[in-house]
Order: sequence, then C-alpha cells, then structure tokens
Amino acid sequence: MNHLPFLDSLLREAAARLPRTPGASTTKPGEPSQVVTAADHEIEELLTTRIRAAYPGYGILGEETGLHGENTRATWVIDPIDGTSNYAAGSPLFGIMAGLLVDGVPVAGGIALPALGEFYLAQCGEGAFRDGTRFRAPAATDLGASLIAYGIDGDSEFAQEDFRIAAVLATRCRGLRMANSCFDLIQVATGAYGASLNRATRIWDSVAPHVLLEEAGITYTDFAGAPLDYTPLARAIDTNFTICTAAPGLHSLLQDVIH
Repeated sequence: MNHLPFLDSLLREAAARLPRTPGASTTKPGEPSQVVTAADHEIEELLTTRIRAAYPGYGILGEETGLHGENTRATWVIDPIDGTSNYAAGSPLFGIMAGLLVDGVPVAGGIALPALGEFYLAQCGEGAFRDGTRFRAPAATDLGASLIAYGIDGDSEFAQEDFRIAAVLATRCRGLRMANSCFDLIQVATGAYGASLNRATRIWDSVAPHVLLEEAGITYTDFAGAPLDYTPLARAIDTNFTICTAAPGLHSLLQDVIH
C-alpha cells in the first residue's frame, strides 16, 4: 500500500492550519523544557481525525493525547509540533511529523517544516522525497568538514555528559548546531549536516524521521550504535530513546568519540 499520497495531503493540511502566531504557552509538569501551546492540541486533533477516517482500525499514538485504539500492530505515531519551544519563541526551526509503525518497524513517515514551506516523505523500499522529488544524502566521510547537530535540554539527565562529548566533537568537526528538533534531522537527510545526536527523545520524535533518513541513505541508531527497538509498544511509549544518526562514512567515527 502506498501511504505517501495520504501523508503528503495530511501534512500539507496540518501546515496550512498551524497558527502563525503561537500565542500563550505552558510547560509540562516537571519538564520545564517541554513547552505546549494550544496549537499542539489543535494540530494533533486534526491529524488524529484525518488518520482515523483514512485508516479505520489502525492505532494512533499522539504526543499530547496518548494511544487511541487497540491496534498496536499497525499504529500511526504523530508529533503535532516537534520543537514546540522553537515555535513558541518565534523560531522557524520546528516541524510536524507523522509515521506509520507496523510490527515495530517504521514503514512510512513524513515531516513538514511549515515555516520553510518544505515537505519530506518516505516509505520503506520506495525512497525519500522532498516536495515530490526523490533525493538521497550525499556520501560524507570527513568529520572535520561536517557540521554536527547535538540536541541538549538543560533538564536532561544526560546534559553534563552531553556537554563533555560535545566539547570533544567541537574540536573534530567543522561546527556544532542545535535546533533540537526535526529540523536537525532533515539537515542530515539532505546532507547539509553530517550527523545529529540526541539522548532525550520519545517515540513520537523518532518514527517518522527514522524511515525518512534510512531511505535517504543515512544510518539511524541509538546513541551507542545499536538498533532502535520500538517493541512492545506499551513499553516504547514510556521509553527514552537516544539517537545517533549520520552519513554511513561518519557514523563509526562518531561512535569512536562517544565510546
């Protein structure tokens, strides 16, 4: 089944509906770095309604409202605004994401960057597409010539160690960047960045970009270089996922630094 036309329509509608002025925001209890706006709930409701109509019987997992339906074998995983802190502050470096997880495998995914007017789609075995045009990340093997994204939240349990690793990386790459959203992952997929690292993400941050980056030719693992495991879904919902995603020629070099 080709999921790409639906994903394209879904993300374009969500991007068009997203308020350009974020309005008031709050933070999640006990998580000062996790910002929530009214738009998060509005877009999640839109995504959920559209998916439920197009894929009756599928599960839906949203960042703001949790799991809908009993089908944990085939579940749409949605993040209405990835990088809400950026969106709420007026930064354009945020996105809308939706990905389909089947038997623990990300099989289709899409990311919209509404402020930039860009739309990215992928499906297993079908390749990655930017605004309808197939693309693949260029090969990269020189860490010293690469920009590296490193997402760090101040309240993360890993923050102090992350800063130590980032300090080492800064001396070995061309420079560090930190949007701390799916914007960073898109830059890796297109080859603008060589890699992106993050040790504080959730399943809704990962499913859509996972398939997109792999279809673009990028290696996508956890921080230590192991495959990500999204099963069982009940466990994965409460799991913190660490990410190390990079051009294949850079991934082992990053692992040397990390280890």
